[in-house]
Amino acid sequence: MSAPLPRRVDWLVKGFYRYVLRFVRRHFHAVRISRSGAALPTDGEPILVVANHPSWWDPMIAVPVALTLPGYHHYAAMHPTMLKNYPIFGRLGFFPLDAGSIRSGIDFLHTGAAILSGPPDALAHGPRRIRRRAHPAVEL
Repeated sequence: MSAPLPRRVDWLVKGFYRYVLRFVRRHFHAVRISRSGAALPTDGEPILVVANHPSWWDPMIAVPVALTLPGYHHYAAMHPTMLKNYPIFGRLGFFPLDAGSIRSGIDFLHTGAAILSGPPDALAHGPRRIRRRAHPAVEL
């Protein structure tokens, strides 16, 4: 079962990239991309970019990374509540993922497979924070 690709409005994506680059230049000393790993594909193969920690900065840092991959369409998951609060991201290639929902996880896998099945596309993903209710302390 193939899912449709998330919506991307190219002129809006370009404007978002310009905004983010100005923001990153103003607030970061540097963004460094290690070249010590395997070489990035040059033939348009799909790419999965994985962040190693959860942060709201990830989309901001993903833009400079995305610019090292010209010609690719980039997509990423976002919590459904945040996507609802900031609907513009729904036109930038973001799609919903609720880490606490099995159905959402299945939808993510279908969407991710659709993204990675047709070059030149890239999917960025990072760990999700799952908020759990704290258990009451146990008196011993």
